[in-house]
Amino acid sequence: MSIRQFLTICFAACASLLVRAQEITFRATVDRNEIATGENLKLTIELTNAASGGMTTPDMGGLAVVQGPMESSSFSFINGRSSRSTTRVWYLTATRPGTFTIGPSKVRVGNGELSTDP
Repeated sequence: MSIRQFLTICFAACASLLVRAQEITFRATVDRNEIATGENLKLTIELTNAASGGMTTPDMGGLAVVQGPMESSSFSFINGRSSRSTTRVWYLTATRPGTFTIGPSKVRVGNGELSTDP
């Protein structure tokens, strides 16, 4: 094996380690599952490792929006790996007793569409 072939193989092996697919995630979370009437809960929707193609606002399921949406974006490049995220946050409250379900949010990524769980 020549030096040139050896270096080509080494370069290909190193490049394959650096080019790892970043996992795309799209999720919705709340800071708690039960609140009293008039208390607030925090709804966070986060898209990680993808450019947003128009994130939709979910149906709040009868909860009133107290504040939001507030949007933040971050980008990091650590040890040759990059990641980015877009986060939207709402503060919601129940104006009456009951059971409420926040609907899914959707976002277009590439040629597809992702959806959060309700």
